[in-house]
Amino acid sequence: MARRFRFLRLASRGADPVRWVGPLALMVSLVGVGAILAVDLVRSHQRDYAAARAVSARQIDRIDRQIAAALRRIDLVLTEAVRDAVPLLAASGRAAVSPEIERDLARWSAFLPEGTGMVVRDAAGLARFPAGGGASWPGAALLRRMQADPGGGLLVELLPGAEAGQLSLGRPVRAGDGRLLGLIEVTVRPDYFQAVLAALPLPLFASATLLDNNLRLAAREPALPTELGRPLPHDHLRAAMAPGAGLRESEIVSPLDGVSRLFQYRKLQSLPYLMLIGRAPLEFLADWRDKAAFYGLAYGALTLALLALLRIHLRGSEDRRRLVAEVFDSAREGIVVADRAGRILAANAALGEITGYAPQEAVGRDLGGLLDPAGTARLWPGLVAEGGWRGEVWTRRKSGEPYPQWLSVAARRDRHGVVTHYIGVVSDLSELHQARRQAEETHRRLEQAQTLAGLGWWDYEPASGRLAWSATTFAILGRDPAEGMPSLDSLIAAIEPEDRDRVRACCRGGEPGESESDLMFRIRRPDGELRHVVSRFHVVSDGGAVPLRLAGTLLDVTEREAIIVRLDLFRRILDSSPQGVGIADAEGRILFANRACLTMTGHEAAALTGRHYLTLVEDPEADAVRQRAQALAAGQGWTGVIGLRRADGTTFPSYSNAGAVCDAQGRVQYLFDIFSDFTDEIARQRELGAARDSAEAASRAKSAFLANMSHELRTPMNAILGFSQFVMMDPTLAEAQRERIAAIYHAGSHLLELINDILDLARVEAGRIDLTLDRVELVPVLRECADLIQPLARERGVSVELAAGADLAARADRLRLRQVLVNLLSNAVKYNHQGGSVRLSLGRDPTGRVRVSVADTGPGIPPERVAELFTPFNRLGAERSGIEGTGIGLALSRRILEEMEGAVGVESRPGRGSLFWIDLPPAVPP
Repeated sequence: MARRFRFLRLASRGADPVRWVGPLALMVSLVGVGAILAVDLVRSHQRDYAAARAVSARQIDRIDRQIAAALRRIDLVLTEAVRDAVPLLAASGRAAVSPEIERDLARWSAFLPEGTGMVVRDAAGLARFPAGGGASWPGAALLRRMQADPGGGLLVELLPGAEAGQLSLGRPVRAGDGRLLGLIEVTVRPDYFQAVLAALPLPLFASATLLDNNLRLAAREPALPTELGRPLPHDHLRAAMAPGAGLRESEIVSPLDGVSRLFQYRKLQSLPYLMLIGRAPLEFLADWRDKAAFYGLAYGALTLALLALLRIHLRGSEDRRRLVAEVFDSAREGIVVADRAGRILAANAALGEITGYAPQEAVGRDLGGLLDPAGTARLWPGLVAEGGWRGEVWTRRKSGEPYPQWLSVAARRDRHGVVTHYIGVVSDLSELHQARRQAEETHRRLEQAQTLAGLGWWDYEPASGRLAWSATTFAILGRDPAEGMPSLDSLIAAIEPEDRDRVRACCRGGEPGESESDLMFRIRRPDGELRHVVSRFHVVSDGGAVPLRLAGTLLDVTEREAIIVRLDLFRRILDSSPQGVGIADAEGRILFANRACLTMTGHEAAALTGRHYLTLVEDPEADAVRQRAQALAAGQGWTGVIGLRRADGTTFPSYSNAGAVCDAQGRVQYLFDIFSDFTDEIARQRELGAARDSAEAASRAKSAFLANMSHELRTPMNAILGFSQFVMMDPTLAEAQRERIAAIYHAGSHLLELINDILDLARVEAGRIDLTLDRVELVPVLRECADLIQPLARERGVSVELAAGADLAARADRLRLRQVLVNLLSNAVKYNHQGGSVRLSLGRDPTGRVRVSVADTGPGIPPERVAELFTPFNRLGAERSGIEGTGIGLALSRRILEEMEGAVGVESRPGRGSLFWIDLPPAVPP
């Protein structure tokens, strides 16, 4: 420190003796005050000790007097009780004691102090009142003393071997002739002495102790029950038991509780006991210690004050130099002091932290060595010319790391204006440069974020007319930044005329202070495009009409407005729908309900929004509700009937079409339900069901009737056919007769075929058709059917081609399958043209089922009449063509195939022919 501040020392020019008078007087006064305080403290200490001794002595006297009074009281009771004890002890042996004597003795016992008890004993030591006792009585010594001293009065004896402090007091009981009959004894237990000590007003940490003549602990306050009977054989205590010892004192640490106390003690005059009163200096010197502490603080403060005055008197400038040193060492900036030649004389620790040079390393170096050559060249000319220099320079730390610093150097001059030292302050600008870079990066990121968010900003100062805005604002307004910053007038001109007044209102001044407002308006870009923008205006006003500053943000919301328009259109469309529409979030909370939904449920929109959709369900535990919830949770749709509850508590069935909207990851985002009141539909379905049941019953009755009637008709028809065949065998028939009989046979055959078809159809509809579903190899069946249809094909001039392909098997009834195939083939031949063809093929459909196809080259079927093909008795006008047929073959084929879990279909084009196909389930592999 001395080396560091040699440049601050002032040379002493001598010493003036007068200047020491004041300091000497202050020192003498200080010593005098200290002596006075010390004497007062010593006297106070002595007074407090004397007061503690006096209080202890008084308390010992008080206890001695209290015990003496108790002994006198006991003696008085015993003296009175002796007269009642004489007749008790004069009675021979164990003669019964009269109740009057016992009552009198008990009355005298009541006058004894608490903690004592009275016993009447005979000359042998046996207790006569109250009854009991024996040879083990420890007070036999008291009886012996009475026998040895016929004229004695009240005797006191410490019971040997008994509990510490237990006394026996007795008076002899003598007959009229002086003979000793016994004694009346009063036993004083330690509880009595403990109660006496407990009544003492003892200060904190004080104690009262009673020792018997064997120096055993008889009683103590504060009580220590576990220590009673403990011997305390100290020599100074034993000496106090000697006759005429008087009051004594000792300041020791108590062996009972470890507290240091000043003990006053002496032997009680009335009993062979030693009474000790202990006062802890910690307690009775508390005021003295406070006083000593106060004196010490006051004396210390006075000493410090006088020393401060002395220091100010002798070395006033030293404090300033030390203050400078503290500032020098604690400054965060580096401080360096150099001589006029630029050699560093002192440097603080902060300079070492900045440059890496410890203060002792910097001392002796050239001040310019802390700078780079360019900085040195700039430094010294300014110092020489102006006496100071400041600026930002780049230099290197001791480690070689370059860093920026702010250097301020000032010259210190003496009273003649000559430069004696240079003082420099160095600040590390690394953090400032870093903060500046971070601020620039933050500004860049903010600009980037605003650009990405489409948020622009603008700033306008009306007084200067300065207007600035961001690149995003240029993009929103549709302007090219290369054209320069437009004027405020051009900006206002871009605003739609209907919105300009509202924008001007937001830009006006008002109450002093700052205010903000939001406004949406429209602008017209230079290319004519209309855009919707939202701007937040920040107005700084001094109360005038023209604000001090206007700033704000600009956001293009054209697309958002278009979405709002579309959403409004979507809402209006939904509100116009007669079906109820409800939309909920993934948790099931309702977000939207259209007008039909509100009307059907009787709720207000505000009451539904936010509620769980299950609160509208009649029975949330129903199976349909659980199935719908499972489907929606899996992101699937569900359709069915669910009961809903209206606001008034009534319910109605709804036909619900519910679904879920999922995100790209398949997570459910929204739930929707499109439903309608199904009450009328259920009623209509019930009516239709009843009608269907009635029609089905009628159909079954009809089928049963046709089955029975067909059976009744077939029997005579067979007879007609047989008789006609028999007649045709007659060779004597004329040709005309033979033709007529042949016509009868053909008409009967056709009628029998019709009856058979009707019978089969009736059986199918009546559910009485017998099917034997088994594995059927299809190629043999197809070949058999082709052979059966060949005669009819040759008669009609139609060729039949079999393209079996792979040998496949289906699960079907072989006889019924052949019936269906023959029907399809006969239709293909009958409705074909002369020279036409029929192709019978075998394969599989796209689902893997077995498919048999029959293709013909007939006239085809119009598309609008294809649906009528499988209607019974509907031949699509072929009944006028002269081609025989019943119109129930295809209907019967369809019913048979459905019973075999198959299907039949047709593809036809007018003029190009038709393709009939049947699908059958594949057979199980053998």
